[in-house]
Amino acid sequence: MLHSTRLVFSLFAAAAAMPVLAGSVFEMTSSGSAAVAQTIFVQNGMLRVDAAAMGADGPTTMIFRDGEMLIVDASQRSFYRLTEASMAELGAQLGQVNEQMSAAMQQMQAQLANLPPDQRAMMERMMKDRMPNLAAMTQAAAPTMRVEQGGSRNVGNYACTDYALYADDTKTQEICAADYDSVPGAQEVAGALGEMQGFFQSLRDAVSSPLLSGMQNNPFDLMTQVQGFPVSSRVYLNGNLQQELMLSGVEQRDIEASLFEVPAGYTERSMMPQNGRFQ
Repeated sequence: MLHSTRLVFSLFAAAAAMPVLAGSVFEMTSSGSAAVAQTIFVQNGMLRVDAAAMGADGPTTMIFRDGEMLIVDASQRSFYRLTEASMAELGAQLGQVNEQMSAAMQQMQAQLANLPPDQRAMMERMMKDRMPNLAAMTQAAAPTMRVEQGGSRNVGNYACTDYALYADDTKTQEICAADYDSVPGAQEVAGALGEMQGFFQSLRDAVSSPLLSGMQNNPFDLMTQVQGFPVSSRVYLNGNLQQELMLSGVEQRDIEASLFEVPAGYTERSMMPQNGRFQ
């Protein structure tokens, strides 16, 4: 779920629920090996993020409204709908898959026990090389997430405080957060954060499958420890800086309602496995 965690942190940087008569548009620019451009629209508790990677066919859009999340792929003219009910169903199906895999492994181990030692050793080596480590997949604990506050610096016109985010002992992100009053349109970030935190908590509670153990962590739990609005975010992978995302502009205006809806003619794709495979 690392990728989904990074996405959540970048979304937080603009998740401001705005007054009824106006919305906000946040422009985010980035650099690095995974450079993207982002435009974030927020109005009346609704959130839309357009993220376009360099060289991509089209942007990927995330829409959060009415207690559900929509992931829209413009290049495929399709979308996924993420709700508490859909995650509960997915978790149940993956739980069955996990049980079937465990039973198959136990049966294979029983069969190996009847082989001569040299043949058993050879088969065990082949299984180790060609099959995933089921025990590691299903028993590994989710990493411990924490935040460490650092010093202060300036990012563009904003004075901000650094925060380092860790998964166990590995730094995954650095955020520099400015005071809410210094960022136009960011006064209601705390309220929007609470809504997103509750949404992801519901998803986490709905998932029981060990194969989705990454859902044990709610990334928004960490963001409650970040005091202010993120104006800079650095993403790390294996200790290497992958991307630096910066707030480059804010515009407050009314936003057309259609921007918070899936475009007409797009096909809804299921998150459920079909014929043993995901779509």
